[in-house]
Amino acid sequence: MEKLQALIEIPRDSRERYAWNEAKRAWVVSETLDVVCPENYGHIPKTIGEDGEPLDIVVLTDRPLLVGKPFVCRPLGILLRKDGDHKLLAVPLNERRWKTPDDIPNWRRIRLEAFLTIASPLTGYGDEEKALEVLTEARLRYLQKHGLD
Repeated sequence: MEKLQALIEIPRDSRERYAWNEAKRAWVVSETLDVVCPENYGHIPKTIGEDGEPLDIVVLTDRPLLVGKPFVCRPLGILLRKDGDHKLLAVPLNERRWKTPDDIPNWRRIRLEAFLTIASPLTGYGDEEKALEVLTEARLRYLQKHGLD
């Protein structure tokens, strides 16, 4: 089982997006969204997605996660977007209800899709294999840009 480390920028059911402020050495509110984020949203460190930014991740849990605290999870699948800004879907390591994106309750998928289509249309869901393919490419982009560490 692949383990991922997510850094949460927007906790579930929040409108505040946080970013690391090096000068303050703290996570600070960087933006207030017009809508509530239905799931925990963040990024995977040491990756670069097709959009040139760290690969985004949505962690499906029953509670909000702490901002900026690494959260270990496993990939479930991926939401593919027309603009290439794909969103990896993940769940806690011990989550057994969901094995594929098809297992996510319909009401939860509808909320997530509505939130994520504000900026760009979705082109569909990918399974765990597709998620790992996109993750591998994002890690390679990071290594090509920054070298090994």
